[in-house]
Amino acid sequence: MLFVLITISLPAYAQSKKHKKLRNLIPASESLIEEAYTYVKSKDTLGVYILRTYIPETQQITSITRYVDEDYMFAKGYSEEWYHDGIKKLEGNYINNRADGIWKYYHRSNGAIYSKGQMVDGFKYGRWKFYDKNGNINKVMNFIQDVKDGPFVEYDSLKVVINSGEYKSDTIFTQTKVDTSEVIISESLPFMKKCEHIEDSEERMKCSDQELLEHIYRNLKYPSEAKKHGLQGKTYAQFIVSDEGKISDIRIIKTQCQGFADEVTKVIDSLPDF
Repeated sequence: MLFVLITISLPAYAQSKKHKKLRNLIPASESLIEEAYTYVKSKDTLGVYILRTYIPETQQITSITRYVDEDYMFAKGYSEEWYHDGIKKLEGNYINNRADGIWKYYHRSNGAIYSKGQMVDGFKYGRWKFYDKNGNINKVMNFIQDVKDGPFVEYDSLKVVINSGEYKSDTIFTQTKVDTSEVIISESLPFMKKCEHIEDSEERMKCSDQELLEHIYRNLKYPSEAKKHGLQGKTYAQFIVSDEGKISDIRIIKTQCQGFADEVTKVIDSLPDF
């Protein structure tokens, strides 16, 4: 699988502030503070400031974050994020602008729970549980300030323990599973067909990266609606390159608007075979 980051940029200027459609998406109990093409700022009856971001074309919410100050600088309270297609990405609480308390993360493909555990001052601490896409627990790990440290357990799909042991400073110190196989795995990154004549692998990848960038910049067009509203930023995409060099399963991981997502998908889809 090849992961690609495409950056769409525009000379900086203020985002359009005229988009009355989004103001209708906030509860009637909240007071409107500010609205733009991709976000709405409001204030609830308890004096909490709330920022909601959206994909403007579909009005799909992508995040909701609560703040204690009118400058929207210090997050506090429950927060959620979604991918541009509506699949839940994560949720949890902020205290003093740092993740704190129980946080949950979700699988990109189907929104099933991926992991949950305790955050302290912005770091993973203590016992975290991890799950497969079917919701079955597949491992339990312990963390100290985002570093794996302490006992761990791994399970198969029937919840039978298949491995256990201890991590020390992100490295397995002991484990019960013994790997006696001598399988040798050879793996190479995909490269553009135009560069296949280059024998040196490092030079071949440089050639491939250059060809990839040239294709992107030659074919990428700034979406007119995004330009009209002053949008700029990054769109993250991933896709799979098969053994035959064919591209498939293009997925947008993060974007600001549907126009960016559509344009990036179109450019990736137009790439020549690897």
